[in-house]
Amino acid sequence: MEDYYMMFDSIAPKPGADVTEAIRQLFIDQLQKGHVPWHKPWTVHESCVSVMPRNIRIHRSYVGINTFLLWMASTNNNYLSTQWGSREDWEALRERIAYDQQPCLVTFYDTVLEDFADEKKETTTMKLSTVFNRCQLADQEPIGFEKLSRRTLANNIDKMIPFFYHTRANLFYHQDKPYYDPVMDIIYLTEKREVDWVSKDHSTLSEIHFSNLWKQVIRWTGHPARMDRPTFKNGNQDDPLFEELVSEMGGAMLSAEFQIATENFNDDQAYKDYWLEQLTSNKVCVVSAAKKAFDAVFWLHTIQPG
Repeated sequence: MEDYYMMFDSIAPKPGADVTEAIRQLFIDQLQKGHVPWHKPWTVHESCVSVMPRNIRIHRSYVGINTFLLWMASTNNNYLSTQWGSREDWEALRERIAYDQQPCLVTFYDTVLEDFADEKKETTTMKLSTVFNRCQLADQEPIGFEKLSRRTLANNIDKMIPFFYHTRANLFYHQDKPYYDPVMDIIYLTEKREVDWVSKDHSTLSEIHFSNLWKQVIRWTGHPARMDRPTFKNGNQDDPLFEELVSEMGGAMLSAEFQIATENFNDDQAYKDYWLEQLTSNKVCVVSAAKKAFDAVFWLHTIQPG
């Protein structure tokens, strides 16, 4: 645990520090340690209805880059709860943080007044705050820790099929790898084989099928006919790396929402090496990618009936 928090020292608030660049470095550090930053942890307590980190005060999921910062914290420290809050949040519930526990960092945006040509204007700046997981509480059995069973895979699939149907996206199957064609506006998935309902090492074939689908659906949202992300230009992806990162993050968010496991990329050295090279050699902003991923997931919910 100490080693993990030492890793966070590089993004501690400092005057003039580039928070977004420091977070990119944090992602690089995670990959060097063998962990995929957007790979959600599945070792959660049975009480967790979702693996999306949630704030105990406002009872809502964290969004954007905070989702991944807290997933990384859960992975590194084996936290089995998805509930997070500041020290003040926990104290308001009459809970006490254990003596030897260290906080995890999250971001928030604040509006400040700055001088521009003899006048003050409001600008938005990213800042850092700290939170603690429920597993860091001193009480062995914290109050309000209700036991709720997770949904079954079959129930999850029953929810995912209509969710995708209502996007009205064009989907075709072929023998090659999954991808999205922005010119033809078509999602291609690897041809379906016999469904394997038995969990292997990490995920079933059904879960892998849908997790691949969600990544391509996120790409699909960026088309000019829909969200018109700036990284799309005349139907072609203007910044493939950024779009690829958005799709990885957004796909992970949707998979987490439907509680399906993705392929265990932590065991895929080629995958980790690829992203380590990309994030090291390119100044892609992981904070912006995380926000675009969240925006895409949110937009997909707005087009659902009801």
